Amino acid sequence: MPRATRFPPEVRERTVRMVETQTPAHPSEWPAIKSIAEKIGCTPETQRSMRSDLALDALERALHDRDQDGAFATLEWVAWYDISA
Repeated sequence: MPRATRFPPEVRERTVRMVETQTPAHPSEWPAIKSIAEKIGCTPETQRSMRSDLALDALERALHDRDQDGAFATLEWVAWYDISA
């Protein structure tokens, strides 16, 4: 069973966007992560993992969408092939 998170998904998404907007103002991404983590009351590692989790979720959605599109294209081709044969 997954562990309950302290931050709702909306807050997690917002803080990740905050890190992205603050990174240019810092020498690297890590100081930006530390800065935002202090503001929301979590550790920098928690903030970093929020970003990683959201990136993985986006990748999984993209792959799922691509698989769905590919499956539909395959079904359309099979249907066309069956009709024209």
